[in-house]
Formats: sequence, C-alpha cells, structure tokens
Amino acid sequence: MGDGVYQISKPLRLANSVSLLMTPNAVIRARPAFDGDAVIIKDCGRKSVFTDTSGWIRGGVIDGGLQPLTGLRVEAVERLEIADLEVKNATYKGIHLLAGGYERNITRVRCDVGLNAHYAPKSVGIHYEGGDNKVILAHVIGYETGVRSDDRPLTLPAIRRLIAIAQDT
Repeated sequence: MGDGVYQISKPLRLANSVSLLMTPNAVIRARPAFDGDAVIIKDCGRKSVFTDTSGWIRGGVIDGGLQPLTGLRVEAVERLEIADLEVKNATYKGIHLLAGGYERNITRVRCDVGLNAHYAPKSVGIHYEGGDNKVILAHVIGYETGVRSDDRPLTLPAIRRLIAIAQDT
C-alpha cells in the first residue's frame, strides 16, 4: 500500500493467506463513528496449519482516530510477523493478540495514544492472550497498561519451582 491516507468506516479484514505491506507514510485511519471495534482484523477464514505461515503486517500507520477502538486485532493465527508499524489514536488497545495462536512476533512497533489524549478505561498498548509470542523493540505511550500477557502468569511459587529445577541440573 503506497503513501497516502486511507479512511475506512468499518474494519479492514485480512484473511490468513493475505499479508499487508505498507510504505512508511501509508495511513489506514478509522473515520468518525467507525462501525466496529478494531481498525484491522487479521484472520478471516480457515486457521493456518503449522507448516504454513500467516504472513506479515509491515510498515505504515494504523490510526484509530482517537476512538475507543483496537488498532490491530489478531485472532487465531500462527507464525505471523508484525513489524515496522505505528498504531496511534486507538484508545482501547493498540495491538491485541487473541488466544488460539502462537509464534506471533511483534518487532519495531510503536503504540501511541499520546500523553495528552484520553485513553479508554482499561486500555492496553499490547495485549497478548496466547503463548509463544515475542515482543521486542516496542514503544507504548499513553495507555493505562503498557504490555499485558494473560498466558500462564508466573506466580512466586512457580518462580521458586523453576529456580529449584535449575539448581538441581
């Protein structure tokens, strides 16, 4: 997708087999009174199988228009790369990786509501529910919670067990 502002009134749905590559100045922006809860939704159609990839979402800007939306919602997909992307003005969640997928990698991403903007209650910059995901070189600005993982939280007893196992080896 080339440079320019692309205004949409309902979610852009990307099937598993479709990747999205945007130039740095390409902007997908939610129009006022947006009809949906996420600007872009990845995973419409059949679930990918382990030997397949779900592709990538790279470059550009996803702009929620300062509405209580999620910028990018990723449903049950495996082996997806999200990179070189800015998600801004999506005041509920920047990026939300739902449970049911794995090996979803977020690299060089910025989720920004802005320090002077009002985020939605319980907002999260990057939220992932499933396991085996990687977040590196991410900047999260202006959300109530920066990064949240709902997968297998490490409690103090679990950490002590891991330490004991490591000491025994």
